[in-house]
Amino acid sequence: MRIVIVTAIVASCLAGAALAQSNAADAQGFEYERRAGAEFSRRYPQAALDRQLPGAAVICCRVNEQRRFECETAFEWPQGYGFGDATVSVAEDHRLTQASYDRLMASPQRDVPFRRMMRWVLPGSMTPETTAALDRINEETQNICTSPMTEPVS
Repeated sequence: MRIVIVTAIVASCLAGAALAQSNAADAQGFEYERRAGAEFSRRYPQAALDRQLPGAAVICCRVNEQRRFECETAFEWPQGYGFGDATVSVAEDHRLTQASYDRLMASPQRDVPFRRMMRWVLPGSMTPETTAALDRINEETQNICTSPMTEPVS
């Protein structure tokens, strides 16, 4: 059964990665030389996978001189299952194109952390309650990276 689930995750993530790769720019206007792609499915937190749990994490990121993301977890749900670390791991595999990096560095926003939310969902794990929770997390964390924080919420 576990092999079937992991195979389904890999297939759905590869399809998602293909769709993501076809979009030239994301919400921040970033264009990518590299995205995490298939690595996404291999990084589903094991504790959550064992319990068939969906989850989410919101991370705050900046872009370093190598054009890669440097991120910290700002919010994770449910806590204690590794969704924050998994999301940071996936995000830090991204690399901007040189042109996208140059535009960012020329922008007044270059030092402002940007927000990313990743939803981790297994086939068949979405319920109306889970969808509502993920939508609420997305809505309530819109400004989490620009709000003063003393330490990240986990």
